Amino acid sequence: MNKHTMILKYVGLDVHKATVAVAVADAGGGEVRDVGTVAHELRTIGSVLQKFGPAAQTQVVYEAGPTGYGLYRWLIEHGYPAGVVAPSLIPRKAGDRVKTDRRDARMLARLARAGELTWITVPEAADEAIRDLTRAREDALAARQVARQQLQGFLLRLGLPYSGKTRWTHAHQRWLATLRLPHPVQQIVFTEYCQAVDRATAHLDRLTQALADALPDWRWYAVVRGLMSMRGLDVVAATMLAATVAEALHPDATVDSVCQAALTAAPESKLITFDKRTFASAHEYVETCLEIAAKYDDVLAAQKELYEKCLLYHMIDPLEVWGFSLAMFKIARGDVRQAAIGGTNIGRDSDTIAGRAAMLSGTLKGARTVPQDWLDLVPSHALERVRRNALRLTRLISDGKLARVRERASWHSLDGETSRPGDPSLL
Repeated sequence: MNKHTMILKYVGLDVHKATVAVAVADAGGGEVRDVGTVAHELRTIGSVLQKFGPAAQTQVVYEAGPTGYGLYRWLIEHGYPAGVVAPSLIPRKAGDRVKTDRRDARMLARLARAGELTWITVPEAADEAIRDLTRAREDALAARQVARQQLQGFLLRLGLPYSGKTRWTHAHQRWLATLRLPHPVQQIVFTEYCQAVDRATAHLDRLTQALADALPDWRWYAVVRGLMSMRGLDVVAATMLAATVAEALHPDATVDSVCQAALTAAPESKLITFDKRTFASAHEYVETCLEIAAKYDDVLAAQKELYEKCLLYHMIDPLEVWGFSLAMFKIARGDVRQAAIGGTNIGRDSDTIAGRAAMLSGTLKGARTVPQDWLDLVPSHALERVRRNALRLTRLISDGKLARVRERASWHSLDGETSRPGDPSLL
């Protein structure tokens, strides 16, 4: 008997910008049937789904992709038990490289019926809006960097490199204001490049201010403020990190769903390091780290391939170690001890890597999973200080979120005592 006793039909959708391929599988077994390809319009999709019976008994699943979550929210609103799955989490046979729209739709319907798909947590509309704003700001930051590089390259070709210590300071701006180029046409080019930098900077400032204005109304604002108190985390990095930790706190979170949340939060803008290497995006970099991590069961065995393919040199981003941290977290499957050991031995900024990997593991599995033999090495007064600080941070989270945290971690304190639900000492 299928464990989803209320579900009679499993519908797989292969969603594209203009079309949607539809396939359906009966809960009782049998071949998965192609229904056809329809226009990507909610009304059209709804009319097709109505043919399969009551909405509550028809489970619909599709892959996460560039079309976003509008379809998922529409399905939920109309009573369908819908789910979205990350492409990287779909089980695939080795060597199976044939990929067509109808074939993918059939595969989703079949795997949904077998219960072999792992759903991702779809962000709330407000969370997605904040994420879009952070990505827009990342794009503006990349655009300003391009404008600055164009100006610097132009001056370098004319033999006018800046001899000061740091570019784009007030001293550098004053030096630019004094430049007079020998040819009138070159002066025009210089002026245009300078104005391009000014426009890009103004664009970035507007988006940064918009982000700061939007955060106070966001449900994770208190968490962002807490993260901003940490060294090296500005408002943008703290916002991204909050979105990732939010998934780890979700009652149904898994290691894979936390990694997917981090991957979704990674900006799509170009990633440029101090050694002048350019990567397609932070998103692609994090994805590569996670793909490597999926090959290994030992946190130490993955080091060589991570170094060969993902070693970066001082990335110009407060989230520079996200890739390695998530790799250690994924390989350790959320085990605090293994995540910390892997991060400590990976090298580079090992303390930060180990700290973030262990932090995600503890957030996912609960404070009681911190190894007791490690705690025994810490003086009791230091443990108490950590406990007090942890409780202060939890007060930043809403009451609803606290309830879910209590449910997950059972609120085991660091000294081994279990706090009772509703214990006033927690508040």
